[in-house]
Amino acid sequence: MLAPPLDRPFGFDYLKMFGAAYFLLGGSYPRDTHVAEALRSRLAHHFSSWTDQHDIQACRDRTFNNFRLRARAFERYMAHQPAGRPPVLFGRSSGARLASHHASRTDAAGVVCLGYPFQSPARGPEPVRYLHLATTHVPTLILQGRSDAYGGADVLSTYSFSPNVSVQLLETDHDMRLPASAWDQVANSVLSFLLGCTSPDKGSNSSPQRRQMCADAN
Repeated sequence: MLAPPLDRPFGFDYLKMFGAAYFLLGGSYPRDTHVAEALRSRLAHHFSSWTDQHDIQACRDRTFNNFRLRARAFERYMAHQPAGRPPVLFGRSSGARLASHHASRTDAAGVVCLGYPFQSPARGPEPVRYLHLATTHVPTLILQGRSDAYGGADVLSTYSFSPNVSVQLLETDHDMRLPASAWDQVANSVLSFLLGCTSPDKGSNSSPQRRQMCADAN
């Protein structure tokens, strides 16, 4: 069960604490929709709107697994979204790379990455995947499986992160097939992170000192 926020004023609309949320899935889409569904069912009511991958890009086409083309397509898509509070971008696998890359060049309120693809299991480390994480100005939470083939328990010691990036390790692999109780804990972590890095009543980013952390969700 999600813990209620305790630091909002009387009369605050707890069901719409944040602006729009956009969820980008990875190269295995649509097989990884369970990740988006797990968080949408627990968190969507806290956002002014929630847009899933199938509404952003309904089917896999030639742009989907070409990062440059997909990034351009997403930039065009976001340019046509209604103005309002800065959005929160969610991403899973290559969708996490896209979300964090796009946010680092915009005014996004925050980014939540699930199973970040720090490396290709076939090709090894590719700096273009992760260098922006060392300099990003956007509060970013990375939820990473300890046994993830794309970067596991060693990511904290292997990669450099901006002070705005937090990393939380989970007892899972890249597929993130978690039991419901673990998803409850993940959703609470996401909610706590967003409450700490955004000021939804003012529609602007706050500037508390961010930290890198290592915590387990069992």
